[in-house]
Amino acid sequence: MIDEAQPRPITVRIREACRITGIGRSKLYELIAAGEIEIIVSAVFRPRRSKA
Repeated sequence: MIDEAQPRPITVRIREACRITGIGRSKLYELIAAGEIEIIVSAVFRPRRSKA
């Protein structure tokens, strides 16, 4: 349960958006492509560490 006193995030990552809405990644990307969901592309890029 979300505490109403805490502000909700304005943006979420794809994985979180799927969890919140209950729809799959494919459907979410489909809605984004159709312009039904607005996206904001972040300039922050964190490369993944390779599994050595």
